[in-house]
Formats: sequence, structure tokens, C-alpha cells
Amino acid sequence: MEVELNFVDAVPDVAAFRDLLMDYYATVGPGVRALGGPEMVPEEMAGATIDHLEELLPPDNRLLLGRGPEGRLLACASLRRIRPDAVEM
Repeated sequence: MEVELNFVDAVPDVAAFRDLLMDYYATVGPGVRALGGPEMVPEEMAGATIDHLEELLPPDNRLLLGRGPEGRLLACASLRRIRPDAVEM
């Protein structure tokens, strides 16, 4: 499967991005909890990300979106500047 990756200045489909985040948190949440981490309620985690979406975007940060052949949103990654010469992913 081919995935097209693009850095974006805005999220073109916030609903699809929220769905992707909810799938992610639903998948990793139980593993985090099993290791003693906090409970990750998918709706709450995705909602918090959407509420602070501007913190993922330029000018200081970057958001990478991956889309499949039919344009479906399949992946995302963010790069957040933590100092002038370093970012976290």
C-alpha cells in the first residue's frame, strides 16, 4: 500500500483526524494502562489534541499526515520544537 506523506499548515479534515486519534488511543491505551500508566479515554485524549491543534502546527511545530491511495487519512506524526536545535516526535 502506498502512503502519501505531507507536512500541513492546517488539518483539512478535523473529523477524520479526530477519528484517527481515537483509533490510536483505543489501540495503545490498554497497553499503557497494563504497564501502570494512566487510563487513556480515547474521546478525551482526541478531544484534548483537537482543542490544542494549533500547538502541532507551524510556525514552531510541524504535523505530518499520511493518506492512502483513496485519500483516507492513515497516519500522523508531530514534531514539536523543544529548543532551537532539537525537536521531539
